[in-house]
Amino acid sequence: CTQNIQIDNSGATGSYDGSINYLKTYINPLSSFYVNNTDQNIITVCKKGCNFTSIKTAYDFISDQSDINRYLVRVGPGTYTEDPITLRPYIDIEGSTLYTSIIKPTNIANNIFIGAPAVNIRNFTISDCFASSALYYSNLYSGLSTNLKMSAIIWNNNKTNVELYGNQYPTKMTMDRLEINDGPYLNYGFYVTNNPAYNIETQ
Repeated sequence: CTQNIQIDNSGATGSYDGSINYLKTYINPLSSFYVNNTDQNIITVCKKGCNFTSIKTAYDFISDQSDINRYLVRVGPGTYTEDPITLRPYIDIEGSTLYTSIIKPTNIANNIFIGAPAVNIRNFTISDCFASSALYYSNLYSGLSTNLKMSAIIWNNNKTNVELYGNQYPTKMTMDRLEINDGPYLNYGFYVTNNPAYNIETQ
């Protein structure tokens, strides 16, 4: 079957007690129906036993995020080799600890993250972008200038850790508890530039 549980009605009530396949479960976020011991807005990623084994696949699966329906992608320990992850507002990503959840690119010329406002990334080592920026961020969202936040991050072996480009919309970023490991590929720790007509803010 294509769906194990599908609750479309916003007025649905009740609960389900048992294991579920996240990919085959839909519950209208406006309904009070729930799955016991499961938060549908927390998506898990780990090597086995979670909703997904890839951070990008988990992130891209989300389609109904909003300022009143926020998501958290929670990542277990391990090294995850990922294609570029295009961030979107209202979906945070959290590793287990900054030492145990490690993200690397599938191609050393790729970014790992392409930034967006109203996102928080925390508890990761971000590593091995030998020929690119690990995070590239230029705000593309009109009317949304909430900061992109990164905390408890180890930057390791990247050509550029963070590249910010201020263009049409305000590009704001907050960073704290960062560790930078210098390596043979490091060109810039943080590279900031902008269209002269627009501003960048970092904290």
